[in-house]
Amino acid sequence: MRKYKYCLIIILLFVFFNLNFPLQPHSNEGRKEYSPQINLIMQDEKEDDGTKINVDMIPLSDEIDLPFYLLEIYNPAQSSVTPIARFRIKNNMEKVSYSVLVKKNSDVVARVYKTDEKGTKLNLLAEKKVRTKSEWFYYSKSTAVIGVLIFLFFLIYFTNQSRKGKLFHVRKIPGLEAVDDAVGRATELGRPIYYVPGIGYASEIATLAALNILSPVTKRISQFGIKLKVPNLDPVVMSIAQDVVKEAYLSSGRVDLFDDNDVFFLTDQQFAFAGAVSGLFKREKPGTVFLLGKFYAESLIFAETANDIGAIQIAGTDETAQIPFFIAACDFTLIGEELFAASAYLSRDPLTVGTLKSQDYLKAILLIILILGLILNMFGIKVVT
Repeated sequence: MRKYKYCLIIILLFVFFNLNFPLQPHSNEGRKEYSPQINLIMQDEKEDDGTKINVDMIPLSDEIDLPFYLLEIYNPAQSSVTPIARFRIKNNMEKVSYSVLVKKNSDVVARVYKTDEKGTKLNLLAEKKVRTKSEWFYYSKSTAVIGVLIFLFFLIYFTNQSRKGKLFHVRKIPGLEAVDDAVGRATELGRPIYYVPGIGYASEIATLAALNILSPVTKRISQFGIKLKVPNLDPVVMSIAQDVVKEAYLSSGRVDLFDDNDVFFLTDQQFAFAGAVSGLFKREKPGTVFLLGKFYAESLIFAETANDIGAIQIAGTDETAQIPFFIAACDFTLIGEELFAASAYLSRDPLTVGTLKSQDYLKAILLIILILGLILNMFGIKVVT
């Protein structure tokens, strides 16, 4: 009987503790409600005119606590009520960045709100305020300023020394050393000389270099009284070439050799120009051909045609893809900066020689800095960057 009594007590206790009593409501007083977190970073753009800010947001709460949030940027100088920019972002637990243009040298306020799926603001998460500031100098470009000042110093020094009659050593360039021989050969054969300044426009560096070289070459040609012909693809380049040739003949005292028709325009179509010039090569069989300037696919057409008629060819271009064709088919080729140094090499003008020597010294300084930086970097010292 006592056994059954204990069993009955155990059953009653089990039933009592498993009854569903209504839960008493808990009070929220004194308990702080959890709020999603976000890291808001707003900075003024460095080294600008004071009209740009950068905003970064890094969510610290996951997608459950903070599914969506809203960024509003206010610029009181424009409007204190209406935001100048609004960005609604879905939380992917990734950093989000924006750049916004504002009024110059003004206060900017950024606010981030938690929102629901419809974009309704729920509560303010973060707020930041900065003032934009314009800068007088871009200090990050100070190395470029130093480089320019060093170059100007060398330029003024070498130009003045050159004008005083000092001769500077310039490395011999075989293609330019052969100019006199090439002109002399055309004179012996009694054939004209063709000078093709490429197919580029007057705004291109290679074309300007070719026109610079045209002047000293024309002066050499004027000493022999041989015919010079300059076909052109661009009318503007043709006009400049006419003035260059005329001035060169005039300074040499052989203006009688100048003929406007010798510097002429053919066509502005690439392969039509190549065909026309090749036809002139075949018919007139020039003794010497200069191919200097901007060349593309037509380079090999010119070079092979001139080679076929037995002309001496001196070529040069800044298009690296075309240099192998000139090397294969021409007698002499100006490679790389030799095209740009040719004018100073031939004319020995104090200003151009001074520029050439200034570039050489500046390159030497940059090379020393590069080697020094490499050595220091090997030892973990990052001073030269």
